Amino acid sequence: MKFLQTFSAVLCALSLEVSAIPTAGSSFAPKVRPVIETPNYKAAHAANPNFQVGEIYAYTLKSRKENAEQNSLIRQSNDRLDFKHIYLVVGHVSEKFTGPPNRQTLSEKDFEGMMYDMRGIKKVHEEHRRWKADNKRLEFVKVTTRAKQGRLARIGKEWVDEHPDYNIEDNNCNTYVQHLIQTL
Repeated sequence: MKFLQTFSAVLCALSLEVSAIPTAGSSFAPKVRPVIETPNYKAAHAANPNFQVGEIYAYTLKSRKENAEQNSLIRQSNDRLDFKHIYLVVGHVSEKFTGPPNRQTLSEKDFEGMMYDMRGIKKVHEEHRRWKADNKRLEFVKVTTRAKQGRLARIGKEWVDEHPDYNIEDNNCNTYVQHLIQTL
């Protein structure tokens, strides 16, 4: 009698365990939410498909030449370079998770970057701001460190303080960006 009760309890437990396994059509099946890839993530990933969370990446971003009427200095600079303007974009991949602590799922991938550039026609000034993807294509430059990224704003300001006058040969947006890249 005791054997039959134990055997029945085991069979009952097994049947509950088997019926609790969700199937594709059952209402118990977990809902899988698609991972959102932001426009910034897509642009950075297209330029460097091997990037990973935790690394810092540097890219250049070039704007195309335009045929619009321009200042003669800008026109001369455009004639020497294959772009109108160049920026440096440095940042990292971030991932956001949602859900309860014991069952968090990846919900969003992003690339959080800062854009650095130098502007001016006679006197120059540096700018750095949060980068937002647009129709310009990123070009991967290198992997760097968070410490080197943290120094870029200061190094950019020092460059402009030491080179305040625009010069088509040795103080334009390209020389500024190339200097920043060397410090990375």
